Amino acid sequence: MNQGLRHHVHRTWAETFKCTPALFFKPKTVADVQDIVREAVKSKISVTTYGSSHSPSKLTITSGWLVNLDNLNNILDYQEHKGYTDVYVEAGARLKDLNVALERRGLALQNLGSISEQSVAGVISTGTHGASYCHGLISEQIVSLEIVTETGEIVTASDNENKELFSAALLGLGAIGVIVRATIRAVPAFNIESRACVLDFDDLLDPKIWNSVFLQSEYHRIWWYPYTDKVYVWTGEKTTKAAQPPAYSFYGTRLGRFLYELLLFASVKISRKLTPFVEKWLFSRQFVENQIITRVGPGYSEINMDCLFKQLVNEWSMPLVEGPDLLRALRTEIRKQEFYVHAPIEIRASNTTLPPHNIGLRNGPGPIYGNITRPLLDPSPKLTYKEPGQISNEQLTLNLNATMYKPFGFIPPTEAWFSTFENLCAAHGGKPHWAKNWTLNPWLQPENIESFQSWKNIRDRYAPSRLFGSREWQEEKSLL
Repeated sequence: MNQGLRHHVHRTWAETFKCTPALFFKPKTVADVQDIVREAVKSKISVTTYGSSHSPSKLTITSGWLVNLDNLNNILDYQEHKGYTDVYVEAGARLKDLNVALERRGLALQNLGSISEQSVAGVISTGTHGASYCHGLISEQIVSLEIVTETGEIVTASDNENKELFSAALLGLGAIGVIVRATIRAVPAFNIESRACVLDFDDLLDPKIWNSVFLQSEYHRIWWYPYTDKVYVWTGEKTTKAAQPPAYSFYGTRLGRFLYELLLFASVKISRKLTPFVEKWLFSRQFVENQIITRVGPGYSEINMDCLFKQLVNEWSMPLVEGPDLLRALRTEIRKQEFYVHAPIEIRASNTTLPPHNIGLRNGPGPIYGNITRPLLDPSPKLTYKEPGQISNEQLTLNLNATMYKPFGFIPPTEAWFSTFENLCAAHGGKPHWAKNWTLNPWLQPENIESFQSWKNIRDRYAPSRLFGSREWQEEKSLL
């Protein structure tokens, strides 16, 4: 086993949290990971793994041993099938690098979240999702996992093998074991043709638009700017049209980003009362009203977005049909100006219902499933599966994301806003995204406790001493 480093300082991507673990490891092989786990058992100390540490929470903050999987980043094999290819990859690989490698072979991941900085293991373990009426969690693309358990052995888990372990590890929070390899189902590469426009907030909530906007294209992105009372609506569909050069954005340049961050800094450190004026001015500079903007780009670059600056993020999932009432209630609270919020507030829908069997090949838009196992800790509501042509808002999950930026590292006040946000989301049947900044814990309520306890039971079977993950974070979230 490689000797661990002492005095290593670990920081999350947003630099909100940091720790000095007892030892830090960066294994080069899977055998190294096995050795680390066996030694940790002997030393009776926890093992926390991480990749990009993009989760804005204390999920990777530990006083035990910390393991970075960046060296386990190789693509090991491609298995071609009719209509899709199964890609065997080490779990430390970053999605952004995997996107490029797949593109060279004419392949692509079917669904992505807002960013691709995460590792394969990280995007699985935290329940990352996309924004689509027919795609759900990114982990739906996973065919199988190879996990180093507390014994130091490698256990394979899939729909057909060790299925209970699979259901726990697909959103395992790093507490089930160390995911070292995965097989991911990819599809032929595609471009996306997008349409973007600005709507009034009330127009978005009009039943005619609300009941159709999430269903009109395979992918979407909706950003709410509460002080302007406007929303930016982006929808995208797969196309065979050639990709265009990236669109120019002043706020994507170094000077533009500095100006953007400087204005946010003024609203955080000089006067919070400037926040509405900053949002309105930035909105007017970035978006054109009464105009539809179209473009064509590679699938992964169109789905991904620039998340701008270091940030705190609170995200909850609930039935999409709860959306209009919830959003109106949030607007009412924001207008009271007892706190100030940053924009945009992301409004996205996903489909985490799963078919009763693996359909094998896609017929029209939607996924070619890698698995049909619902993760036990999936925070999205349990809804009924419908074939793609029959989907309505009743089958979809609303994912609502409240971001507070940290301009130049300064942390804005969030307690009043996040508390209001969480209480309203919970009142509408919501549960928090595990890896984000949340405090209210609806998982302890009777209607959620069964799957919560089932996950704990499986964790205790494969990690009886609760070796894996940050014990500090797990204790805070009632996972121990």
